[in-house]
Amino acid sequence: MAGGPRRAIPDGAADPAHAAGDLRGLFSFVRRQDLLTLKSLAERGYLTPAVDSTYPLAEAPAAIRRLKEGHPHGKVVVLTVTPDA
Repeated sequence: MAGGPRRAIPDGAADPAHAAGDLRGLFSFVRRQDLLTLKSLAERGYLTPAVDSTYPLAEAPAAIRRLKEGHPHGKVVVLTVTPDA
Protein backbone atom coordinates (compact mmCIF):
# COMPACT_ATOMS: atom_id res chain seq x y z
CA MET A 1 0.00 0.00 0.00
CA ALA A 2 1.15 3.54 -0.71
CA GLY A 3 0.08 6.85 0.75
CA GLY A 4 0.23 6.07 4.47
CA PRO A 5 -2.53 4.93 6.78
CA ARG A 6 -4.95 7.82 6.18
CA ARG A 7 -4.80 7.71 2.42
CA ALA A 8 -3.99 4.15 1.58
CA ILE A 9 -3.98 3.51 -2.15
CA PRO A 10 -3.49 -0.05 -3.38
CA ASP A 11 -0.18 -0.46 -5.21
CA GLY A 12 -0.77 -0.21 -8.96
CA ALA A 13 -4.18 1.44 -8.55
CA ALA A 14 -3.05 4.52 -10.45
CA ASP A 15 -1.85 2.37 -13.36
CA PRO A 16 -4.40 2.79 -16.18
CA ALA A 17 -4.00 -0.88 -17.06
CA HIS A 18 -5.40 -1.78 -13.61
CA ALA A 19 -7.89 1.05 -13.19
CA ALA A 20 -11.56 0.29 -13.58
CA GLY A 21 -13.41 3.49 -14.41
CA ASP A 22 -13.61 6.31 -11.90
CA LEU A 23 -10.66 6.65 -9.50
CA ARG A 24 -12.32 9.22 -7.20
CA GLY A 25 -13.21 6.48 -4.71
CA LEU A 26 -9.51 5.91 -4.00
CA PHE A 27 -9.17 9.26 -2.27
CA SER A 28 -11.03 9.88 0.95
CA PHE A 29 -10.68 13.68 0.99
CA VAL A 30 -8.58 16.58 -0.20
CA ARG A 31 -7.49 19.16 2.34
CA ARG A 32 -6.94 22.78 1.38
CA GLN A 33 -3.60 22.84 3.23
CA ASP A 34 -2.39 19.83 1.22
CA LEU A 35 -3.15 21.66 -2.03
CA LEU A 36 -1.45 24.84 -0.80
CA THR A 37 1.63 22.82 0.13
CA LEU A 38 1.73 21.23 -3.35
CA LYS A 39 1.28 24.66 -4.93
CA SER A 40 4.19 26.06 -2.91
CA LEU A 41 6.44 23.12 -3.80
CA ALA A 42 5.60 23.50 -7.50
CA GLU A 43 6.22 27.24 -7.48
CA ARG A 44 9.64 26.75 -5.85
CA GLY A 45 10.64 24.10 -8.40
CA TYR A 46 10.66 21.12 -6.03
CA LEU A 47 8.27 19.06 -8.18
CA THR A 48 9.48 17.61 -11.46
CA PRO A 49 6.96 16.03 -13.81
CA ALA A 50 7.92 12.66 -15.24
CA VAL A 51 7.75 13.09 -19.02
CA ASP A 52 8.27 10.02 -21.18
CA SER A 53 8.10 11.81 -24.53
CA THR A 54 6.76 14.88 -26.32
CA TYR A 55 5.17 15.15 -29.74
CA PRO A 56 4.06 18.12 -31.85
CA LEU A 57 0.33 18.24 -32.51
CA ALA A 58 0.91 17.07 -36.08
CA GLU A 59 2.32 13.81 -34.65
CA ALA A 60 -0.55 13.14 -32.23
CA PRO A 61 -1.21 9.71 -33.80
CA ALA A 62 2.36 8.70 -32.91
CA ALA A 63 1.76 9.84 -29.31
CA ILE A 64 -1.35 7.68 -29.13
CA ARG A 65 0.61 4.73 -30.51
CA ARG A 66 3.21 5.29 -27.76
CA LEU A 67 0.46 5.09 -25.14
CA LYS A 68 -0.97 1.94 -26.67
CA GLU A 69 2.48 0.30 -26.60
CA GLY A 70 2.04 0.36 -22.84
CA HIS A 71 4.12 1.28 -19.84
CA PRO A 72 5.44 4.74 -20.72
CA HIS A 73 7.85 5.96 -18.03
CA GLY A 74 6.00 9.24 -17.43
CA LYS A 75 3.49 11.36 -19.28
CA VAL A 76 3.24 11.41 -23.05
CA VAL A 77 2.82 15.08 -23.96
CA VAL A 78 1.27 16.49 -27.14
CA LEU A 79 2.39 20.10 -27.68
CA THR A 80 -0.29 22.41 -29.05
CA VAL A 81 2.16 25.31 -29.47
CA THR A 82 5.75 25.38 -30.65
CA PRO A 83 8.13 25.96 -27.73
CA ASP A 84 10.46 28.96 -28.07
CA ALA A 85 13.89 27.89 -29.22
